[in-house]
Amino acid sequence: MRMNALTAAVLLSACLTTAVAAQDRTLPPPSLSDEFTSLSLHYRPDGNDIWGLIAPGTPKGRGGPKSFEGNTRMWWTNPFNPQTPVQGLYRASNGQLQLGLKPTPPAYQSWIDSSAGIHTPFVGTLLYSVQRQKYGYFEIRASVDGLPGLTFQACLETGDVAFPFEIDIVLYTNRDKSQHVKFNIATRSGWPSTEVSDIDITQMHTYAIEWTRTMITWYIDGTRAWSQPSPGGNYDVYPALWYLLTGAAYGGSDTDPDAAQLPAYAHVDWVRNWPSNPYTGSARAGSNSNRQHD
Repeated sequence: MRMNALTAAVLLSACLTTAVAAQDRTLPPPSLSDEFTSLSLHYRPDGNDIWGLIAPGTPKGRGGPKSFEGNTRMWWTNPFNPQTPVQGLYRASNGQLQLGLKPTPPAYQSWIDSSAGIHTPFVGTLLYSVQRQKYGYFEIRASVDGLPGLTFQACLETGDVAFPFEIDIVLYTNRDKSQHVKFNIATRSGWPSTEVSDIDITQMHTYAIEWTRTMITWYIDGTRAWSQPSPGGNYDVYPALWYLLTGAAYGGSDTDPDAAQLPAYAHVDWVRNWPSNPYTGSARAGSNSNRQHD
């Protein structure tokens, strides 16, 4: 039977689709998976919630020197706290989580400033995963609006149990509109870090952290971007949870956002954890070559 070009293209597309679907089916089930078809939040997480607000020990809100957060420009806000019932910061729709940043409402400014120990002109978001995990592969697909001064950070921490322990993915735009993807890790001797170039953070990308007993590796869209030896110590002892947060002039950003352009948002398609790298030996994992970084 002779095939014309259109028939051949359709058959090729079907074969590729079948191959990708078969490959996806070979992935082991994740230990944590949220595709944000809904979002259940309470002042403190109930038994069914995947996410908690702010941090396990500070549900009322967080920011500033009184929370050991330094001179932050934002207050991470729990809308169920009667002192800060700010609406529209946390929402999920069409299978996507949106985490916002807004100017601090005047009605709540005095309480927030008193609680922070500093003037905080913005209110932001902070979620933590209720589930903790020691070692594994931690994956998030996310983007962030390209507003100078807006930061989105996804990181692994112990939930204030121990420090140093922090593994960061940070996305932000500077006042010159340059976009940045930054990776950090907390150690007893400082904060090793790197930046990855040529990434449009306003578009969806899949970022991942592979944490083993000996090595911590960051990935972008399945390609290894940076690695650091595990610092040991706390990293060998404690399980970690996700923190997902929005901030102002935070994490490396060099300016406050223009309040007139707020609210602005980070967008998350999914979060997934596995006990180990599920893409090992898979074409979806991408090559092991490094992206260009500074």
